[in-house]
Amino acid sequence: MNYKNYKKLVLLKKTLIILILCFAFSIVSVHQAIASIKKITEASGQILYKSKQSWKDQAGNAWQVVLFKRIKDNETQKINLRLVGFPGVTEFNHPQELTIKVRDDLILTAPDVFVNNAQSPSPNVGQYDFNSLVDQLEISNFWLLTLPVKGDQQTQIRIPYFILKQWEEIMLK
Repeated sequence: MNYKNYKKLVLLKKTLIILILCFAFSIVSVHQAIASIKKITEASGQILYKSKQSWKDQAGNAWQVVLFKRIKDNETQKINLRLVGFPGVTEFNHPQELTIKVRDDLILTAPDVFVNNAQSPSPNVGQYDFNSLVDQLEISNFWLLTLPVKGDQQTQIRIPYFILKQWEEIMLK
């Protein structure tokens, strides 16, 4: 290989590395932007904090994952996790608990907020009470949520660390 071709090859490798790094950083930036915490003043003395993301289950189906905390007169009213699947694709089985695998030896359950299907705003919406879990939850590499949905297939969503850190921030407010 002559010197001219060698220089071209080195330049090509450097360009490729820079492009890969730019792409990787753009993915991280997009995830961080998607997982922002919003503070909403609902009424005098009432504040809602929420973290809302779009995430996929193990089958590749899209989900809206929303953790929210409502505070009224400086008292926590509720901390809930709302999961919204695509209409017509997913239907929750109410009232069933959400299973949260924090690690192999720590599996928790969150009670279903909707006592029956009639209370749910839509069959593809599940909402779970995290109030009693706040002291038991740990931020690990990821959590594995097993959703109580109708059908033969088990539906699981893997919640990554950067989302868990947002949730921790909300729970501690």
